[in-house]
Amino acid sequence: MQERDQLPTSPEPDTARLLSPVDIVETFAEIYASERINEALEYVAPNARYVLHIDGAPPPYGGETVGTPALRELLATFRREFDYVLFNCRTMSASGDTVRQRLEFIYRHRKSGATLSGNARLVWIVRDGLIVDCAEYHDAAMVAVFLNYFAGEPPA
Repeated sequence: MQERDQLPTSPEPDTARLLSPVDIVETFAEIYASERINEALEYVAPNARYVLHIDGAPPPYGGETVGTPALRELLATFRREFDYVLFNCRTMSASGDTVRQRLEFIYRHRKSGATLSGNARLVWIVRDGLIVDCAEYHDAAMVAVFLNYFAGEPPA
């Protein structure tokens, strides 16, 4: 990734095309981690798709979200409900427009103070300088139990 002071704060059309898919994904993650959702979404295509693979999790914590308005609301919901104690995306591989990352996270549920920690895998697709797809894979059972607990359902 480029040096921090060289990262664009928003991708101008010509600048975004000069950045590699890895740079685009890493810049998005860095900006999102600092709670600048609108700025991060400037690296996302208007009809982008995000799939959070957590079967059994209550909405909005599982399933597919499409389009930047819906993504903005989803990301804002995550940030409203959780403090991000640790949010570290590490690029593991890249090939063409596909970037694979490992996310190490510690989230603190704001209302209860309980923490959720673990690792996830992210598979990103970048086209024409913008993120068009992201699939996020977690230890689904662990996350579903945690989220269902706070949704008022007892753990299974």
